Amino acid sequence: MNREGIPTGKWVRDINYGQYEQDLNEFVKDLNDRYDTIYGHHYIYDELGMVRNSVTGVYVEDEEWVGGIEPTYVSYLLELYNWKCEHANLRYTFDYYKERLSRPYDEVDYPEGHGLSLKTLQ
Repeated sequence: MNREGIPTGKWVRDINYGQYEQDLNEFVKDLNDRYDTIYGHHYIYDELGMVRNSVTGVYVEDEEWVGGIEPTYVSYLLELYNWKCEHANLRYTFDYYKERLSRPYDEVDYPEGHGLSLKTLQ
């Protein structure tokens, strides 16, 4: 049951998964609307589970850091992870996800740009 008492189709448990999914969908809809207003696009998951730009269709892996400025997908995912860390029991903290999405610590040592810094790898 959700907050209004409507069945969500999930098993009855201490953690209300149905309500969480509804709250997540509402947040993602608001986040997409905000990004459409600011940047003219948002991000979607395609049928393969890959994240794409909703307008150009470019995969987020193909968007690059230019002059040290983060691509819009990084700020989009950080907002999404921040919400999930506050409302769900994720395996890692928000700092982990923030570090994971950060600019490569040393692009000379890690030319493929995996996003992990040396302090995370130690």
